[in-house]
Amino acid sequence: MIARLRFVCALAFLMFSLTASAQPMPDTAAPLAEQLLGGAVREHRASAAIFGEVRNGQVVALRGWGNTGGIGSPAVDVRQTRFPVASITKTLTAIAIARLVEAGRIRSLDDPVNSYLKHFQLPDGPGRAITLRDLLTHRSGLDDTNFGLYRTRDSRLYPLPGAAYAAMMPRRVREAGRWPAYSNFGVAILGAVVEDVGGTSYAHTVVQDVFRPLGMAGAMLPVSLHAPANLIVPQDLTDPQHPVARPVRPDSLLNLPSGGAVMTAADLARYVQALVTGPDIPGVLGPRGTAMLTTTLAMTHPAMSGHAMLFETQPVGPLLLLKHGGTTEGVWCEMFLARAARSGLFFCMTDWWHGRGTVLPADRPGITLQLVAAFLGDLTGTDVTKAAAMPAAAAPPGDTGRYAGTYVSARSYRASAAAVLSIFALNAVVVETAPDGLRIGGAGGYREVAPGLFRSAVSPEAIAFLPNGKGFALVRQFRPDAYLPARWIERPHVAVGLLAGGVAALMIALALAWRGARDQSRTALVLSLVAVGGFVAALQAPFPGVAPLMDGYFAGDATRFQIAAALALLAVVMGAAGALLALRNVDGRGRALMTALFAAAAAGTLLVLFVQLHLLGIARL
Repeated sequence: MIARLRFVCALAFLMFSLTASAQPMPDTAAPLAEQLLGGAVREHRASAAIFGEVRNGQVVALRGWGNTGGIGSPAVDVRQTRFPVASITKTLTAIAIARLVEAGRIRSLDDPVNSYLKHFQLPDGPGRAITLRDLLTHRSGLDDTNFGLYRTRDSRLYPLPGAAYAAMMPRRVREAGRWPAYSNFGVAILGAVVEDVGGTSYAHTVVQDVFRPLGMAGAMLPVSLHAPANLIVPQDLTDPQHPVARPVRPDSLLNLPSGGAVMTAADLARYVQALVTGPDIPGVLGPRGTAMLTTTLAMTHPAMSGHAMLFETQPVGPLLLLKHGGTTEGVWCEMFLARAARSGLFFCMTDWWHGRGTVLPADRPGITLQLVAAFLGDLTGTDVTKAAAMPAAAAPPGDTGRYAGTYVSARSYRASAAAVLSIFALNAVVVETAPDGLRIGGAGGYREVAPGLFRSAVSPEAIAFLPNGKGFALVRQFRPDAYLPARWIERPHVAVGLLAGGVAALMIALALAWRGARDQSRTALVLSLVAVGGFVAALQAPFPGVAPLMDGYFAGDATRFQIAAALALLAVVMGAAGALLALRNVDGRGRALMTALFAAAAAGTLLVLFVQLHLLGIARL
């Protein structure tokens, strides 16, 4: 999350800088790629990388670095070595939908999705029906979901039956068409539309209608649990002399339309070339479909980035930049397109960060910024390395205090099992008033330049507040998700206070109770402590022969969650029993203090229990 925010700020600075000066730039980003990507491989911060660039419709650079596996394995071959391109796959799904529209088999992107689905239906919810446009711009209002995702890894299930989608179907948590929230499941639904309308599997459709016409001979959409031939094997380079293989594990077939493609560097170069060269995509899409694919379809605010058909869009001087990137287990890819200049750029690299010496997520923004700066600098005639951000021009003073509060990403799993993350406020942004405007996420200097629009005094990142019921929603430049007002449990100080206070109260209460307890109450108190310890162990301990917690989560195995819930309940019951027995020997203020402490401890434990029940779908936050 922090790494992505750094990238947001860096890219915002880049876009502003491209209009700030006019100095000649290199006509290709390849030398810089050699320095950044090749350097990371040579310095054992990454095991492999690829890079390609298209200028004026021609591939001007295609490079590869590193080895396909560990020491002694073959070198990366730009025409043979396959990389998982993760969420760049979503753009293939968009092309498949655009083809159906162009062929007249889909009447309009504003049609309800359910009118094209034959084997399952999307749930009803607040507001109107979900449309294809909503899914293509990440505005469906569906919660995201991952619990049980790996149940759909078996290739014998492919094409997936409607029951597989229905079993994973998240709830609708807000009205469609309003707030963007990046959704892999939404793109999975688009893949089902491709199958139901087109009559063939998603994988077959993309191979026949995109890969083959474009000559992408090494591109695949694998549906087998077995790794494709020549697939890169990322390495953990904690000890460069003894690298540890971290093979990319097969993803869920449900995620095939959102992140399942693998390509060689040559395939990616052909793909980028086809996307930027002319008004159409030869052999794939005509001018109408291509324009629909690459035109901004939805924007939350005029100053923010928008969405085309699953592409993020952002004006850069005279250009409209289209972007999509993706990360899968151990591999990271980015793709940028400037169709007006008939140019584009892509790169992928391995990025296992378990070791101290490997490429960290925090390194991504700097690498991306420099490569995109070199790419766009020549196209716009600017030198971004010499540009400086200008202070924001303040608007007339307004009531900035009304925007203060805690906001949580709309992709915060508000109804699915992953809502447990809300307890730790991983997606929260705190907005505070400051003498110079607003402080957002701990960074100050945001001044109001128009009603509800704030710009940093030290960088051109824009933040906008839009009406949302009785309050506001927050949108950030180059961020795919809106931020909505946090519920009480999603506020960091509340969650931390509950957890810390509950633990402290339990420890103090048990210490006091022990002093006045007899055998029976001591036994109950010991059992409650054992239950608390068992709860922690059930969720965290790496038991031999037992799958890690998150593996069980993705596999839909609730066993460890059920054990943890039972132990949490036992802790409450036995703690209460011990407290009642111990309180018989305490009078006056001591009794009142112990009662209050045990009540606080019980409340904290019940909160944990409630979260576990929520994970199992029994209770709802």
